[in-house]
Amino acid sequence: MDLAQFKRQMRTLGLLGFKTISLRDVCNWLDGRASLPWKPVVLTFDDGYEGFLPVIAPILERYNFTATIFLIAGKIGSEVKWNGKPPMRIMTADETAELARRGFDVQSHGLTHLDSRQADPATLHTELLDSKRTIEQITANSVKL
Repeated sequence: MDLAQFKRQMRTLGLLGFKTISLRDVCNWLDGRASLPWKPVVLTFDDGYEGFLPVIAPILERYNFTATIFLIAGKIGSEVKWNGKPPMRIMTADETAELARRGFDVQSHGLTHLDSRQADPATLHTELLDSKRTIEQITANSVKL
């Protein structure tokens, strides 16, 4: 999807009266601890690429929207390359903390983007817990696994 198309989609959601909620809000609602607004929608973004803070966040904030970002905690500030695609950089710890301060929900997408279907239990345990600890340390918010 290109940026112009994304902007149009967010504008349409705003005009139609949708309200973004985080996955944390959904969990709280499922646990009976919160209610949801009329026309809730969850926006999620995988990996935590560096363009989110300067490009995507302002578009979302224009419509008073939020999102859940699934961050690869062990790749923070690093360049990654997936499946023959061009290299991309993952946001820094400072960018991650800034997004959390601005109300974005940062959750774990693992420590290294490991294929969990092929991981042994001990490796998977480390992958999940270390990513949780890293993100919680940076954002001062809890991470649900």
